[in-house]
Amino acid sequence: MQPKLIAGLVLALAISVLAGFMFYYRSEAISAKADLDTALAANKAQAETITTLEALRVTDGKVIVDLTKRVASLNAEADKKRRKITQLERADNEVRAYLATPIPASLVRLLNDADNADR
Repeated sequence: MQPKLIAGLVLALAISVLAGFMFYYRSEAISAKADLDTALAANKAQAETITTLEALRVTDGKVIVDLTKRVASLNAEADKKRRKITQLERADNEVRAYLATPIPASLVRLLNDADNADR
């Protein structure tokens, strides 16, 4: 064969191989771009979820503070009522006699059932 023909065939083969590699790596780049776009979309969705959860945490914190204040207020009110009842029991014989009467068994059972239902 002639050297020019062989050189031309080698050159054509080299160009074909290079074109094949180029198309392969181009398809890999396109695939990587698609994967990147998917990851970015997932990150955006997660960031939005995190923002929502942070807002909920702030709201929850405010609700917890409010509920804690309400419970403290109710406990203080209950303590105040207990002290008044104790003072009244000490000062008034009629109240002391009333508070000393036994509670009917049916009422005790009802109150015990109500206490257990709350748990």
